[in-house]
Amino acid sequence: MDDASPLFGGYNIAISDSITPIASQWDRFTDSEILMSSQYLRVLELAPLEDISYKYGTFTLDGKCVGIIYWQVKDFSLYRSLDIQPTSDNLFDRLFARVKRLGARLINDNLLVVGNVSITGEYGFRFSDSVTLKDRSRLVHESCQHFIKVSKSNKVKIKTTMIKDFMVDENKYTSKFEHKNYMGYSVDPAMIVQVNPEWKDFEGYLASMKSKARTRIKRAKKLGAELEVRLLSIEDLKESRERMYEMYESVVSYSAFNLFKLNKDYFITIKERMGDAVEIKGIYLEDKMIAYYSTIIDDNCTHGHFLGYDEEYNIKYQLYLNILLWLLEKAIACGCQELNLSRTALEIKSSIGALPQDYVVYTQAQNNLLNNAMKKVVPIFIPENKWTPRSPFKEMKS
Repeated sequence: MDDASPLFGGYNIAISDSITPIASQWDRFTDSEILMSSQYLRVLELAPLEDISYKYGTFTLDGKCVGIIYWQVKDFSLYRSLDIQPTSDNLFDRLFARVKRLGARLINDNLLVVGNVSITGEYGFRFSDSVTLKDRSRLVHESCQHFIKVSKSNKVKIKTTMIKDFMVDENKYTSKFEHKNYMGYSVDPAMIVQVNPEWKDFEGYLASMKSKARTRIKRAKKLGAELEVRLLSIEDLKESRERMYEMYESVVSYSAFNLFKLNKDYFITIKERMGDAVEIKGIYLEDKMIAYYSTIIDDNCTHGHFLGYDEEYNIKYQLYLNILLWLLEKAIACGCQELNLSRTALEIKSSIGALPQDYVVYTQAQNNLLNNAMKKVVPIFIPENKWTPRSPFKEMKS
């Protein structure tokens, strides 16, 4: 861990290459948040995401730790992260897609991310109540600038900073970060099912649905009835490592934008390190794994974690829809208040009752000219995700 460096007003920042030496300090700020805990961050260290390194900062004031910040440094290529395809066979659309691909090839640098690119939500920093909102945003900004300066001295040049993800309707930092010349961008919403306390079981959930939606769900459950769902042990995960990664890559290939790729050992590592806090289940047809999904329960929320499936069997057995329903059954059984299904596949998630929660991310380029240009250029590359919300319930939940 580096020696503490001064920021402003008596605040100092110390940077660590590993979560291990600061774990006890760190966990005092994360309460029961599993996905922000030192335990989970250690999983990412041991099975790192592709082209990403991890750093941690602790803020002190008068010798007392008053906050923490989490960075991921991404070797970023916009061309590799985007799947740019024409929106139609129209000549203009095809030419525009070609221009976008050429432009995307020019955007390559080390991206400093405050937060976790593999999880939807605000997992970048935490502070004690004594730190004001104004000081928090300034600490985040100045610690990033300090980090960039230290990285440059170590011959790692960082051109852009991204701070993610803030819920739009609860975003306290909008004016604070924009005042420091960050730009806010809307991104795909997270799809969240608010679990009705009247749903004592899955039958209670079905009873709240419109007739047409209930028929569709029952049909999917019937198609999936011959599939076997197994809770996977560490030994099972080791045995199925290649097969699971193959199915994970198949699912990822449908994403228009992707900032990360899982490590092949991710599922083994998370199970070894976190035990019963994470459940990973395999879906089998005649002893052949054709899908899997994972869950993490964090306080009153069930998180649908990573999943994968064999596209060959998806339509016949309604694999993806059945996985969503199994996740919902888990949330109801555990008495959770909500099920977080993250991003992607927005329409099918809405069809089981998930509602969109909008998020914003902030970016800032180190070069002022580039930063101003990004305001006009970046929106061009943000994929447009057209979808139709489909509430399955008899009446919309407020």
